[in-house]
Amino acid sequence: YGYLAGTYARDKDAVYAAMIIAEMAAFYKTKNMSLYDALEGLYKEYGYIFNTNVTIRKEGVTAQEDMKKSMANLRENLPKEIAGIDVLKVTDYKDGIITNLKTGEKTKSELKDSNVIYFDMEDESVLIARPSGTEPLIKVYFSIPAENEEKAMKKFESYKEALTKML
Repeated sequence: YGYLAGTYARDKDAVYAAMIIAEMAAFYKTKNMSLYDALEGLYKEYGYIFNTNVTIRKEGVTAQEDMKKSMANLRENLPKEIAGIDVLKVTDYKDGIITNLKTGEKTKSELKDSNVIYFDMEDESVLIARPSGTEPLIKVYFSIPAENEEKAMKKFESYKEALTKML
């Protein structure tokens, strides 16, 4: 999604990101480690997490309207589970409401007025859906913790299939 570190740059910038990565590579080389070795060390210490996004494109002359209907339907029919995993809470950044699906309690989010729906899952995954502002598509972001890459990919495929059907 981009890199931003410190106060040196005010925007996510590929040139700045390349510099940070080169600096990391130089640092780990002094420890006889590759960037891959460093990443594997982080996984061992903190656990594996898979981050990605998927684009669901709407087609035809009704594409923009279909996209709006999909997001409205998701809001009106909040899923209690996705791919067999319970949804703990949903933050709807359009109206700024956080809904705890276990208790039904509703609280206010500090942020609102953005067409984004954020799902906190029982397995600690995070799923986020938002329409593009420029194209007839819905972007879905996934952050999936797991024991390893294989298990994360299996969860991702299940989540992707379920959300694609919903949207």
